Amino acid sequence: TRYNLAQRLVHKAFDSSYSPIVVDDSPDLKVMASFSTLGAIVEKQRLPGMDGSRRQVFGFAENYFQTTYGDEDAITIWAEPEKDDIVNLIPLLIAPIQNDEADIVIAGRTPASWSTYPSIQMQSEEVANTVYRHMTGIDADPMFGPVAFSRKVAMFFTTCNPRSFGVTTGYIQHVAPL
Repeated sequence: TRYNLAQRLVHKAFDSSYSPIVVDDSPDLKVMASFSTLGAIVEKQRLPGMDGSRRQVFGFAENYFQTTYGDEDAITIWAEPEKDDIVNLIPLLIAPIQNDEADIVIAGRTPASWSTYPSIQMQSEEVANTVYRHMTGIDADPMFGPVAFSRKVAMFFTTCNPRSFGVTTGYIQHVAPL
């Protein structure tokens, strides 16, 4: 289940000395407690919907970094729970940001990774990625999900509302880099 995958992601991140942050809307307080026990910083979801919860977690992360690190440039990484292996790739994902080569890095899939997806999902996400490339000129795999960004651009993620562009989606991480 997504809950088990989320627990695994939090556990891997914490064990790798990262600070996982979870915004949770479960009515069962034991869920939030379980994430805290695994080392996550947990906040109850206040903003409704997927886009609201993402803005909330991005804003919470920015406030946490400001309080914890001051002006130091921390990097936020967002991933869905089922992407728990992304923890192993964090050094690769954040290197362009650390080297001042990028402010935003969109993770992508290898051909081997693509082959593990159901055919319909692979086809629909390839079409969506093609549209994204056509509309933005950015050769990326945003449908994969994970994205890393520096504090310099955090405001784009905390304030992004895709609906203001006429897009009815909660996928802030796809629209904010634009």
